[in-house]
Amino acid sequence: ERKVTNDLTEEEPFLLKDLPKSPVVGPRRKGGRMHIRTGFNWATKGVCGVVLETVVQGGMRYTSVPAVRRFFAAVTAAK
Repeated sequence: ERKVTNDLTEEEPFLLKDLPKSPVVGPRRKGGRMHIRTGFNWATKGVCGVVLETVVQGGMRYTSVPAVRRFFAAVTAAK
């Protein structure tokens, strides 16, 4: 069961498929980017019981920089 604590409509949304290009994620080892599927896994399966907040509009899934930061903080706390 997902519990939404914040309203993504109040934040600047961007397409989830653009998450690997986002500066909030940063580069991976050896300067590479994360795989595009990783963000979708965070949004559907989650990590350590934490799911990335997203909204679907017109068949496209969106998230926001604050939502990603909250996700990282919650995963860090869960670990």
